[in-house]
Amino acid sequence: MATLAILSPPFADLYRHALNFQYYKHSSVPISSIFMQKDYVLDLLEYYFAKWNFNFEFIRGLFVFVCYQIAFALYKELFKYVPALSYSKKYRCIVFLSVFFLVPFIWIVNGLRSATSSYLLVYSWLSLYNGKRIKCWLFALLGVFTHFFGFVFIPVIILFHFRKYRIGYFTYVIGAIVLFLLGKAIFSNLLDSISEETLSSVGVTSQNRDYYAGTDEEGALTYSGLSFNGFIAMFMERSPLFYIFFTTIKSRCRNYDKDDLFMIRVLFLLWIFISSSWIPFQRISWLISPIVMFLFIKNMKFSEQHIRTRLLLLFTIIGQIAYIYGYRMVFFNTPFYLISLPLYFPVFHSYPGSFYIADDAPIRFLQ
Repeated sequence: MATLAILSPPFADLYRHALNFQYYKHSSVPISSIFMQKDYVLDLLEYYFAKWNFNFEFIRGLFVFVCYQIAFALYKELFKYVPALSYSKKYRCIVFLSVFFLVPFIWIVNGLRSATSSYLLVYSWLSLYNGKRIKCWLFALLGVFTHFFGFVFIPVIILFHFRKYRIGYFTYVIGAIVLFLLGKAIFSNLLDSISEETLSSVGVTSQNRDYYAGTDEEGALTYSGLSFNGFIAMFMERSPLFYIFFTTIKSRCRNYDKDDLFMIRVLFLLWIFISSSWIPFQRISWLISPIVMFLFIKNMKFSEQHIRTRLLLLFTIIGQIAYIYGYRMVFFNTPFYLISLPLYFPVFHSYPGSFYIADDAPIRFLQ
């Protein structure tokens, strides 16, 4: 998968990052300028890869490799709790493929920062789950520094320490309904109550306050900014989460470990709370999906394992197809499809002579 990422052409956000890499390569910008930005990890890698004359493509190969390694760490952790994984090869393959297809490959390649940040935070949670608190906070900071949106997961890490408390079934259902109906208004008022300096310190500037509240329709950051087909694809991308959500509500999860059930409900309430805004909804989905899937599989009854994991695999495959739908123009109008052929072919990436880093930044010219 890392090799496929290396061969992928630079499109969407990846194109912008490739241009940034070229700028670092052909300029004498000091490294201190990187720390004036928010997402240090990618900028530092771009800076040093450019200065050391490494290929930019290796960065996305590295990010994809790390995300799949974290996904497989979750899979291996399940062997501690699910005996069927040790003696049933068929069940083991189904769970493995479910974990594999859950990884948003195209979004890691496309944007680099946010999906990779999500999986670093997933590993942070897994470390905490195993009682490794120092490792947890190290990866939490790494995740936040990879993409500033990761800060929304810090309260979840803190709430993990209060998992002995319980969220009753009816409290959970009523909370989900209230957050779905009033989440946007609550979210907007919450942002209004926070000072500009505080928002800026966590990466939410005055320019993207509307982005977080979900009102930037021209930028397609809200549901109203999407086409109907895109709207349907957006929900299909999250079909594994919808499946787990409705399954856990219907069953009341009486057989679940109480600590795990607390975390599932906290994560779903957070997911519903942020669902009023498209991009945050997308990113929080990447973040909670692996954790919720892990807890869902861990707590299945033996009699339910085969049918529920088969359905889970089906929905993860549907999610991957929906991801591809969003970039169908890239797949069918560029040489991207060639990576699926068992042939060697050269890949040529060319870039224009100038680009914008941000709306308020000067144009930077490449040599």
